Amino acid sequence: MKSARIVFNPSYGMCCDLNLAMMRTRSFENGIYIAFTHPMQSLITGPTGEVITNNGNVNSDFTITEIDIEHADINLNRHIADRRLDIYS
Repeated sequence: MKSARIVFNPSYGMCCDLNLAMMRTRSFENGIYIAFTHPMQSLITGPTGEVITNNGNVNSDFTITEIDIEHADINLNRHIADRRLDIYS
């Protein structure tokens, strides 16, 4: 609700195909980037649910990806922009 444009999600839990589907969905639902890290996967999904980076190379220590944070515009995703803040407790 404070206009986050990227969420960093380090994890040692789930990774791979199911996680890919869930991170794409969360990015789309919230109109944000999600940077997910796991020992088996480096993943960045974009505000429209697109996969920007999906590196499952376990021999790689890191992944470098450049994104434009301005593409995560809260107003592009109407179901977030139209939320009813007055009913949140």
